[in-house]
Amino acid sequence: SYANVKFAADGIGLISQCIKWKNVERSPRGLFSNILMKVNSKLGGTNHTLISRGNNLDGRTTFQEPPNSLAWVLNVPCMFVGIDVSHPDPGSDRPSIAAVTGSIDGRVSQYVAHISSQIGKTEMVACLEDSMFGIIEAFKNKNDGAYPKHIICYRDGVSDSQFDVVLDHELPAIHGALARHGIMEDACKILVLVCQKNHHTRLVYEESLGDCRYHNVSPGIVVDACGGMESITSSTQIEFYLNSHATIQGTSKPTKYTLIYDGIGMKLSEIELMTYWL
Repeated sequence: SYANVKFAADGIGLISQCIKWKNVERSPRGLFSNILMKVNSKLGGTNHTLISRGNNLDGRTTFQEPPNSLAWVLNVPCMFVGIDVSHPDPGSDRPSIAAVTGSIDGRVSQYVAHISSQIGKTEMVACLEDSMFGIIEAFKNKNDGAYPKHIICYRDGVSDSQFDVVLDHELPAIHGALARHGIMEDACKILVLVCQKNHHTRLVYEESLGDCRYHNVSPGIVVDACGGMESITSSTQIEFYLNSHATIQGTSKPTKYTLIYDGIGMKLSEIELMTYWL
């Protein structure tokens, strides 16, 4: 009945949280705190914020609270966007579902989402311009009429061969949404990163040389060296592997991030640190 409950609740604008009773009875470690974090987020609360890295802004007011958490990137109104498309099972005639989310506050803890359906097995988001228009409108309403000056977009679900398609279709759609708000291209700078988990790269280390006992790497490990016989990153693309989380079971599988467009002018080290903090 989960789908029916969610459908009915969404139809009348009621915020809902479903929990299986068997999980409540056995109450695994962390269950209740995790559920309350979801409830708090759905009610508009703040579960996390970015810690200040020091005050070197001479007392100037910044978009970020507390200031200077992501250096100069968040010193101006900045929005983080996530885009992904979910496809039906093979053989199904159901449509694909495209989801676009965007942050609307300086703490990068509150997000709005726009969900749409499109022709099945289609990876590019068909109505991205409309999605971004609505998300930018929510950003403006949240921030007293201020529009984002930086948009940092994380695009999931595309292969290497589709990078140019993203730049040809989805980047102009974002610019189109900005233009509908009266924002010129030079007034809002955009950065696009592609995230990929569909690869066979694993990061492990040996406890001591030659003992053949491998261990998972710690969260925060990044590999970005390019060139040379030992390199695992591209010699033509700007990319890096980042292990963001502690691995509970199995072998850690890092996410590969590829920078395909940067109108902001960030250093690679800044992008890596920002991605890890996010």
